[in-house]
Amino acid sequence: NTMREITDIKEIQNIALVVLKYINKVCKENNIPYSLAGGTALGAIRHKGFIPWDDDIDIIMTRPNYEKFLKIMDNDKSNQYKCLHYGKDFPNYFYRFAKVCDLTTSLKEGSFIQNPNLGVFVDIFPSDGVDEKNINKIYKKLSFYSSMINVAALKRYTKSKNGFIKSLLKFFAFFYAKIFGWKYWLKKHEKLLSKYKFEDYEKTLVYSGCYGTKEIFNKSIYDEYVEVQFEDDLFPVMKDYDLYLKSLYNNYMQLPPKEKQITHHDFKIYKK
Repeated sequence: NTMREITDIKEIQNIALVVLKYINKVCKENNIPYSLAGGTALGAIRHKGFIPWDDDIDIIMTRPNYEKFLKIMDNDKSNQYKCLHYGKDFPNYFYRFAKVCDLTTSLKEGSFIQNPNLGVFVDIFPSDGVDEKNINKIYKKLSFYSSMINVAALKRYTKSKNGFIKSLLKFFAFFYAKIFGWKYWLKKHEKLLSKYKFEDYEKTLVYSGCYGTKEIFNKSIYDEYVEVQFEDDLFPVMKDYDLYLKSLYNNYMQLPPKEKQITHHDFKIYKK
């Protein structure tokens, strides 16, 4: 039973695309709106598909739709896909958002603890309410929890490249994070977030994304969707994708310089 490593970006893209098509089917059948997000939305608008040097797919759902989707996926009988998320005890699943994984593949993380269910995935990010007056304070706290989760989920401590003091600080952070464990920090993260219900606020933010407060929008951005081409099919993106992409990437139709056209991954993918 030898596993073949997949190194071809096209092959990874194709597997991820099939996962997206599956999600799309589930969402259509159950009336769940969602939008392509981040680099996937950018890819759809700029390239009509993947950004050529990128292989991951991101989508966003409002928190109520996200919860509905997770429930449906928990009862899904498919042998090929599994939706991993917080709130169900998936071994070593320390992410603050959901991943729908293709179970015919296996993903081996470089520096993090190994999750047996991880395969080529589509990331699903929930969008929550924003208390604008206190957003910076809340965001700082959530960012702290999030780095604690990540440190606690590391396989081993590695020295800082920036000298002894930094290494010492890093070691204490590692030790502190590990004593409590990633589950503790993730629970704290989710508990704090649950105070900011999507319904209760005018503004919304994907707290587990990587764009920080650039991703604060009026909640109405998730009211209307248009279908856009992504590779060989059509998928929904928020109707005001121009506002969304400008906020995340400024002049988003412009390609980054050649040396920035690289994938940032710390994992290996195998076909079972």
